[in-house]
Amino acid sequence: MILECRGVKFPEDAIILTDRVRESIAAGRYEGKEATQVEKLLKEGDRVLEIGSGLGFISTIAARDPKTVDVLCYEADPRLIPYIQSVHELNGITNVTVRNAALTTDLSQKELTFFVRKDFWGSSFSKAGGDYISETSIPTQPFNEVMQQFRPTFIVCDIEGAELDLFMNASLFGVTRVLVEIHSRIIGRTGVKRLFDAMSARDFHYDEFHSHGSVVLFSHIKR
Repeated sequence: MILECRGVKFPEDAIILTDRVRESIAAGRYEGKEATQVEKLLKEGDRVLEIGSGLGFISTIAARDPKTVDVLCYEADPRLIPYIQSVHELNGITNVTVRNAALTTDLSQKELTFFVRKDFWGSSFSKAGGDYISETSIPTQPFNEVMQQFRPTFIVCDIEGAELDLFMNASLFGVTRVLVEIHSRIIGRTGVKRLFDAMSARDFHYDEFHSHGSVVLFSHIKR
């Protein structure tokens, strides 16, 4: 059975689409806050970098918009890569590249341990995130090099608490918007403050008009 949410079709997969995931998609709740803002925020000529691609839902929404030039997706969970590609294929999406790697600004990290959980959205680089069914080593790629090569204008990020370490030393030249889900239960109040401080130091401000709870938009003050 093919599920559908916001016009995006999801092919059947008994392992990836657990009961909780199916319910979220069927009810139209799956990544609803992010999807609403991405649809509003896309601009002509956008190059979208998605960090933490999940099922390929947000990348499909971004790629199907004629204003979008290119989409680059990073997803750490190796189980999800074939599924993301099948979602793109089912929805006729061709302008997306999907990579199974973790972005980092720590060049000493060549691999990271990733903890896989039954419901894919609970998988993370944190062992403390709850019971996991397996762990695997994920290759890393230098975030700042990817920025130079792909030249994104819009970043969408949902990486279960790893957002703090990523953006603390990130080069965001050319980026005008960063839409990030903040996981305060993982990074804590101090981590949230540090993330806001890091974005402020790069001339990004909190955009209350396109933020909703933990899904926060940082907009550049001059671009």
